[in-house]
Amino acid sequence: MIFCRSKTARLCLEDWKKTVLLVIAAASVMFYGCGNEKNDSKLGRLMAISAVNVEKRSVCMNEDVEISVKAETGNGPDSNLKYYVGDQAGNPVVLRFDTPGEKKVPVIVKDMVYKTTSHTTFEVTVKECECSSLTITATPVNNSADIIHFTVEGAEDMGDDLSYKWDFGDGTREKTLAPAVTHDYRGRNLKRFESSFVVKVTASQLLSRRSGRMTVSLNNVNYISALMGNPSIPVRYNRFPEVHEDSYTLQVAMNNIYEYPVEFNEAELVITPNDRSLPSQTLVVTAEEILDDTMLPADTEVTRTLRLAKSLVSQTSCTITAVFTGTWENDSTIRAKVRISITPQNEELAGSVSGTGPYSTVKNQLLIDRLNRASEIIKGRPITPDDILQLEKEGKI
Repeated sequence: MIFCRSKTARLCLEDWKKTVLLVIAAASVMFYGCGNEKNDSKLGRLMAISAVNVEKRSVCMNEDVEISVKAETGNGPDSNLKYYVGDQAGNPVVLRFDTPGEKKVPVIVKDMVYKTTSHTTFEVTVKECECSSLTITATPVNNSADIIHFTVEGAEDMGDDLSYKWDFGDGTREKTLAPAVTHDYRGRNLKRFESSFVVKVTASQLLSRRSGRMTVSLNNVNYISALMGNPSIPVRYNRFPEVHEDSYTLQVAMNNIYEYPVEFNEAELVITPNDRSLPSQTLVVTAEEILDDTMLPADTEVTRTLRLAKSLVSQTSCTITAVFTGTWENDSTIRAKVRISITPQNEELAGSVSGTGPYSTVKNQLLIDRLNRASEIIKGRPITPDDILQLEKEGKI
């Protein structure tokens, strides 16, 4: 509230101006003096941490505690922010302390577009009591940024016949009999710099239960590429196509995460034989020759049918990489990449896996899913029945 000390409107206005200037000056001193926020003066953008929510302020050693951070970004989206809490990246995160005492934990938030930073700290008291928590380990499948293999330790003393309930933090759950599971995060929201999930597992046997949590933080490569001026379309599909008399077909989910429609013009096909002694082949075709619809509406995921004539593919055992290119805003180029595995349609192999003949191997959806997961673990050769059995024993598919 500004009170007018002068008796005329003109003098009152002058007082008001002086007061505003003083407030701005004071705010500037407070902002730069505290040292925990930075401002991009050219853009007038302010980003600061407004809240840190700590699940528990007092915990036992090795007890999980979840922390979430709220940051105000002024005039921009929070999708461009990257979070660091203690030794973890992401938001929310799960921390665990292995020694007692008062712990001061740093929190850092970075705006990856405007290059501004905000930081603060919070305290947690770690008591000398012990907490028996499960420990989850996350490993990317074949260095994939989206498919994660989880294993759990810490239930060895609970006996046999354990079951494990998994919550992957993205709204999906699964129950396994083995202390391992693989989860696909490709369906997550990709319209932000990173996506974070709290994964929880509970091991149960009769009346005995034990739980553990961890954080999975995934950088969204397509969103980041667009910020760097190299946009691409996220895609989801099974690598093994359906086989027809004269063609291979594949259903591809294309997620246009941008606010502009995309139209593909051409596609480059790189055909790499599984027999490494044979040379690769590169073909360039129009997008409409192999895609049933080349237009992607803005901000929408749609499914397109990719059809490859067998006359284009000289090898019956190969990997085909199809790179679609099209025009985007300001006449820039946008891409989408699809990799297809063509395996020999051998009745002995197909019958061993499905028991019903060669073509059912690629038409059985459950089998396609298993082969798809196996192909992302084992690269460079066709998948065999022994591969499937071994990966099942390891709990990876």
